[in-house]
Parts: sequence; C-alpha cells; structure tokens
Amino acid sequence: MLDRERLLRRTARARISVATQLWSDEGRTIDAVSELIDEAALDSADLLLLPQECVKTEGEPIPGPISEAILLQRRPELYSVLSPEAPEE
Repeated sequence: MLDRERLLRRTARARISVATQLWSDEGRTIDAVSELIDEAALDSADLLLLPQECVKTEGEPIPGPISEAILLQRRPELYSVLSPEAPEE
C-alpha cells in the first residue's frame, strides 16, 4: 500500500463542471456557450464538459467555424471538452 505522501504526489484533484443547456435555438448559440464557460470559470472549474451539439448547426467538422469560435472563448485556467456527434454507420 502506498503511503499518504507518495499517494498525494501521484494524484490530483480536479473540479469538473458539466454544462446543461436549454434545448432550443436560443439556448444553443455561441453566446450561450460563452456564458457557460464564464460560469464554469467563476466556479473555479478545471474542466468543463459541454453537451453534444452545444451550438445549433446542420453539422460541421471539428475543427470548424463553431469549434474555432468556442476556442476563442477559452479561459487559461479551464479546459473545455466538446462532445462531437457520433459518426453514422
């Protein structure tokens, strides 16, 4: 069994924020995502998980215009994770 000091050196704590949105045209915009990023940063989150299709689109690649716009909203102390749509089979 690892002693406490060695265990603390090998682990880290992270504050994770899971974003939820209104499923509407108004709730799925770059501005709405920007507010979610700001809120997570104010809450001292280390990691923000954004829902799939957090911005309404007909579909676009990542990277693409929407992911680039979200990238511009980033905060240095916060990692944001976009969930790409699963490929069709």
